[in-house]
Amino acid sequence: MNKNKNKKIVNIILISIINILFTFKYLGRLNNKIILITGLVAFCILPFVLYVFSKFANSKEIFLFENKIKIFNNRYVLGLTLSILLTISSIIFFVVYPQNRLNIDRYEMIDLFWDNFLCGKCPYCPRTIYSNIPGPFPFYFYISLPFYLIGEIGLLPLISVLAFVFLMHSNKKNITYGNMFFVIILFFSSPAVLYEIFTRSTIFFNSLIFLIFCICIINIKKNHKIIPVLLTGLLSGLLLSTRTVFLVFLLMFMVFLCKEKIAKKNILSILSIALLAFLFTFLPVFLICKREFFLYNPFVVQSTLAPIFFVIPVTVLSVIISYFIKEENTFYFFCGIVFFIFFIGHWLTALNYGFFKSLIEGIDISYSCFSLPFLFYSLLSFSQTEIENDRKCCCGA
Repeated sequence: MNKNKNKKIVNIILISIINILFTFKYLGRLNNKIILITGLVAFCILPFVLYVFSKFANSKEIFLFENKIKIFNNRYVLGLTLSILLTISSIIFFVVYPQNRLNIDRYEMIDLFWDNFLCGKCPYCPRTIYSNIPGPFPFYFYISLPFYLIGEIGLLPLISVLAFVFLMHSNKKNITYGNMFFVIILFFSSPAVLYEIFTRSTIFFNSLIFLIFCICIINIKKNHKIIPVLLTGLLSGLLLSTRTVFLVFLLMFMVFLCKEKIAKKNILSILSIALLAFLFTFLPVFLICKREFFLYNPFVVQSTLAPIFFVIPVTVLSVIISYFIKEENTFYFFCGIVFFIFFIGHWLTALNYGFFKSLIEGIDISYSCFSLPFLFYSLLSFSQTEIENDRKCCCGA
């Protein structure tokens, strides 16, 4: 019980830090100290208030209160209601504030990649000699193609947020009302989550597909008693063809699975298939780019996001620790922590600006959103034993 409680407290603290970073950076632009301080205090206190309420909400006394508020009788209703409100408000915002009015680099790189590709130019070449080049690997852009053709990249993060809400409900059958209420409210009130949608960012989406990959492979392993080598290798290669950072987490995941003999036996096959799938995603780019790819490519961009002296020890230590993790939910919790640590590594690249100036001008704090799917998902109780412990705790047992 104490172990589970400690994990949740760490989760809440990390989510609060991410929310505070977004609040400080973007509310600070209003030049109104009262609004800024109010926002910072609110996001410091709100998660812990919700957490305490969720504990009481699991007790019989609070369940009696549900009879008076019908919306609380079904744990699916709150998530569905907030999802509908978020969808409507997002679509209105997309219409009123189209993406070409945003001064955001991420959606522009998707446009640049496909503008070049469809014109027969190297997708990674800049528009002008002084502009940026796309950073992610090709499969990231292949997924984004339908939204590029529609002309609204913002639908991609919106769909990913809605998919995550569905994932929480569908994969956590035994969670209590109070726990779901806590996580749903905390999730929809997060300025980092709202930032992802309204600025057409895709960091949350990119991390979410890795979480879904882990859940699917673990569930298949549970149901079939073997790891489907071809599927695991193929999906691993495609995931790696989004961002370099997923190499670390794929290694962690393989080590987490390798405690079983069947995984150890097939690990080389999985890695070989993953490498082939990764290289295959570059084939259309190579056919167009030829010589230009050696001048403009995503490997150069992604290698500058965190210092190598930081990346190597964190990677080695994370992979080693993954071997000793026994529970699925603990692995997701650990992934959230490691993603946050890599964000700190990204912050180190800009500390020469000074602590606060690096936060405002030197780094892209949206990289902290890599942690969010794992932190929110692991906040939910994962077993009936944990639920019973929570209930005993709130009832004073």
